[in-house]
Amino acid sequence: MIKKQIKEGKIPDSFKNDLLLINDQSGDLLAVHRALNKLKRFSSDGKLLKETEIKAEEYKEIYREFLRKNQSEANPSIFWGLIYVHDLAVDKTGNLYLLLNIPSQMTIYVFSNEGQYMGKLLGVEDSVFRIEIYNGNCLVALSQETQFIYRFLLN
Repeated sequence: MIKKQIKEGKIPDSFKNDLLLINDQSGDLLAVHRALNKLKRFSSDGKLLKETEIKAEEYKEIYREFLRKNQSEANPSIFWGLIYVHDLAVDKTGNLYLLLNIPSQMTIYVFSNEGQYMGKLLGVEDSVFRIEIYNGNCLVALSQETQFIYRFLLN
């Protein structure tokens, strides 16, 4: 059943609620599905404020590649690719940073407080799995394999 859903380009039922959640400084909750190109913003009382489809062409191409990988995987029960968004961070102005699951290089997409695509950050060639904004202008990334901690100054 799961293999068939992946081949049809659908998210398997067991992954439909696989979300990453983070608060911004205003108290809003941002929710990003780990396998879909959408983000949602909720108020602190749970009201849906906005739903944004990530329309950046680069993001779409990576998402198409993500679906192709899952459709062609010999044993899709491993689901490496179903964790498309690996981690989230929010800066003091409410910009959202999405760490993609691309093990060969740190790739982060940045979206404004309103959900508009602002750009892409490319970093180290390492398997980064956690990111955090530190002191308002520094992005910290943790490597899963080497356990290195990387620091990047944000403009």
